[in-house]
Amino acid sequence: MIILLYGPDNYRRSQKLKEITHSYEQRQSLFSLERFDFDDSEEFYRFKDFAGQQLIFEGKKLAVLENAFNLEEKELKLLKEALKENVKNENVILIISDSRELPGELKFVLDEAIKTQEFLDLDEEKTKFFMRSEAKKRGVEFSLAAENFLSAFFKNNTWGLITEIDKLQSLHQESAKIEVSDLERAGDFFKSSDIYNFINAVSRKESPSEKLKSLENLFLNHEEPAMIFNFLAASRFLSFDLLKKMADYDVLVKSGRIDYETALLDACL
Repeated sequence: MIILLYGPDNYRRSQKLKEITHSYEQRQSLFSLERFDFDDSEEFYRFKDFAGQQLIFEGKKLAVLENAFNLEEKELKLLKEALKENVKNENVILIISDSRELPGELKFVLDEAIKTQEFLDLDEEKTKFFMRSEAKKRGVEFSLAAENFLSAFFKNNTWGLITEIDKLQSLHQESAKIEVSDLERAGDFFKSSDIYNFINAVSRKESPSEKLKSLENLFLNHEEPAMIFNFLAASRFLSFDLLKKMADYDVLVKSGRIDYETALLDACL
């Protein structure tokens, strides 16, 4: 039997893998569990021995196959044969876990697997929902500004986001939400001080050329426009008029009429 877990969201995929293996480990009929990482070329042949040897009184076997989609063409064909031989074998459970798309040789698994689950990167709203859910489990609550900042900073990186939530758990006080200022103190989110220079330039109403220069430095450092925008919008140094303007930009971005980069450029002019 085959279970297929695939997609770029490594954290959620790894949690599902852990859940499934734990479930099988609790069953008395499970005789052995092995892991095979095919980044090591020798692991493929060790796996073939594992799948092929079925003793008469042996219970179920469970094998976790990782990085299988990166095998060379010859080995992929051999893997295909080994998987097909065990599709209907109830005594061998093969769990395939990979961040990549299925290669052509293994497309049949989509139809033959007893369970298939794809873990795509989360969009902004789903990231926030995921963050709230995981934070609640840890007794942590974020302000809206802190939530916006973290979802932008850890875009497509749920593993990094969870690591940060775990770290912030020690800061949380009962009935107190974690603010952006708490995030500033707790972590080194920026490669340079350019973000602070940009916020100062905007909040002090320096000339458009000075603001654009600071923003350009951020872009050159490959800082995410969404993260810059949310950090700026959460700044306590902005005037009421500028805060209102940032809120208007946010509506325009979320409605798809402009992007974060355009909003930042407009805020500088």
